[in-house]
Amino acid sequence: MVFKNSQEKMAFELAAGMDAEQQLLQGMQQFRQIASNPQLQQLLDRHIEQTQQQIQQLQQAAGMLGGQQQATCQAARGLVADGQMIVEQCALPEMRDCAIGASWLKAEHFEMACYRGMMMAAQALGQQELQQTIQQILQQEEQTAQQIEQAMPQILQQSLQAETAMA
Repeated sequence: MVFKNSQEKMAFELAAGMDAEQQLLQGMQQFRQIASNPQLQQLLDRHIEQTQQQIQQLQQAAGMLGGQQQATCQAARGLVADGQMIVEQCALPEMRDCAIGASWLKAEHFEMACYRGMMMAAQALGQQELQQTIQQILQQEEQTAQQIEQAMPQILQQSLQAETAMA
């Protein structure tokens, strides 16, 4: 695909963002079934619901640019596969929780980078409503990353305690 203008490129980025959200949603749903830490489970539940809303927002945002394109986000596919592989290698449930948290945090930082780029592009295109929609999603992703970062020390500590008890 060759983009003829910045608006076409932006529409493609929105479609890739939607695909990324859908792939990461599936990954979170799988992680939720595996997670044993109640705090991690609660964070996943909340963000799964939020991600479903974000997908709808991105679909509406694509309409602001005149339609929806198709795109596949290879980076999201890789993040999900990498997270699944690491989680599968963990012997203890507490270790899996650590792997889930770390993998999820990687995905959140990837999403934040994407949304920051899209927000700047929307601003440059003079698409104020689109910029506001993307900024709202970006803020949600930043809050989620912060919540994961706050939960991780306890999750890590529980993993270390489980390892010690097993030894």
